[in-house]
Amino acid sequence: MTTSALPRHAAASNKKFLIGGLFVLAAVAFLIVSGLQDSGLLYFQTLSEARTQVRAGDGRVVRINGVADMNSVKWDGQKLDLTFDIIEGTSRMPVYYHGVMPDTFYQSESVVVEGTLNRQGVFEARSLLVKCPSRYEPVVAPASSS
Repeated sequence: MTTSALPRHAAASNKKFLIGGLFVLAAVAFLIVSGLQDSGLLYFQTLSEARTQVRAGDGRVVRINGVADMNSVKWDGQKLDLTFDIIEGTSRMPVYYHGVMPDTFYQSESVVVEGTLNRQGVFEARSLLVKCPSRYEPVVAPASSS
């Protein structure tokens, strides 16, 4: 007479193996997610997304991508203070950054700022990344007619 049921000790062993496997899987998933957060591989928000999801003064660190309005740029080279607005359509957000201005800031297509939105609605960036054109065109001075 054969039965398809496993002996009690085998069923208990399979249950322990399943629970152990789930524990290991959860630990690996946690390490992957925390590693991505620590390495900065989290994506950035557009300005319109940030407007709806980020609250002033909440202290949450986010990344925002936008176009720097070059007409709003104020640079204090002595204090290393940079202020400008990022724009998307008709929406704009003032940004304050303390640090060295990237060399290619004025040639940037867009910027990614990482930081927090303070209570006054100014984005305090702790890092500033610039995205430059993939192809630089040299500026050619017009020929003078003499």
